[in-house]
Amino acid sequence: MLTRIPIPPPAERRIRREARSAILRERALALRQAGWTYAAIGRALGVSTTRALQMVRKAERLISKREAAPDRAAARIFTGQVAGATKGAGFEP
Repeated sequence: MLTRIPIPPPAERRIRREARSAILRERALALRQAGWTYAAIGRALGVSTTRALQMVRKAERLISKREAAPDRAAARIFTGQVAGATKGAGFEP
């Protein structure tokens, strides 16, 4: 008798895909920091050289955003660009 294989909902598939991508990005960045070429990283991860370059760049971009986030948040607070804050609410840029 045939049984149907349950298909996970789209949100669950997206979460799994994003987790898998994050792991690959971390590996790609670690290999690049260890001195590997993009071609070698691509072969090790089973992707093209171009894709390896893209993964490393995205990992670096995400790290730099994470490090700059407190500075941006503080800048928004001091300039009054906080959700719900307007010029009439006591915040003056």
